[in-house]
Amino acid sequence: MTHGPTQTDDVPTTPPGGTRRARPPRRNARGAATAARVERAAVLLVEEHGLPAVTVARICAAAGVSERTFFHHFATKEDAILGSAVPSVDEQAAREWLADPQARLLTGVLGVVGLPDVDGEPEVRSARLRAVAASPELLLGQAQRLAPLEAEVRGLIELKLASLGVPAERRPATAAAVATLAAALLHRGALAVAAGEAVDPRDEARSVVALLGDLGDRLF
Repeated sequence: MTHGPTQTDDVPTTPPGGTRRARPPRRNARGAATAARVERAAVLLVEEHGLPAVTVARICAAAGVSERTFFHHFATKEDAILGSAVPSVDEQAAREWLADPQARLLTGVLGVVGLPDVDGEPEVRSARLRAVAASPELLLGQAQRLAPLEAEVRGLIELKLASLGVPAERRPATAAAVATLAAALLHRGALAVAAGEAVDPRDEARSVVALLGDLGDRLF
């Protein structure tokens, strides 16, 4: 399969003039299709050649777009590789969870974080996950773009803990622990989606809690 030119000269990952532009929050159908084509090309190039060898110019050649078009959708090559879809908090679900005194903590918070609907080829999704796992730069980029979501989730958990009567001094550490476990379960869900499996993170949470309960005192 041909992915365009093979030169590995570094190409700046900012638009001409040095101005970094964020991706537009919304795209029409044509724009979404173009962005998806760029993402696919970027992921497959990284899978074949590794991140250092992939430049914006090579991605554009493989996707059949201009650099101007690339920078209309993505600020950097790393953004294109990571893709546009990110989890987000469902505000209505969050309000219902906070208002329900019977709602569980871990499974409840997983219910308010929605994994994005990801179309496209399973092998491309899997290749993206492998690329992120193998690259410190991509891992850092993923962590940075998920940081606002993680902070929002911790805040929601603290509100829930307050409604459950947990002392204020214990809430931050407890919320951080629950958020960390939730993030791990969501990551497991993302891996399952990439592999074409249907996995509900809340079911995974129940299984994990049951397993930990079975271990009892042997856990620590």
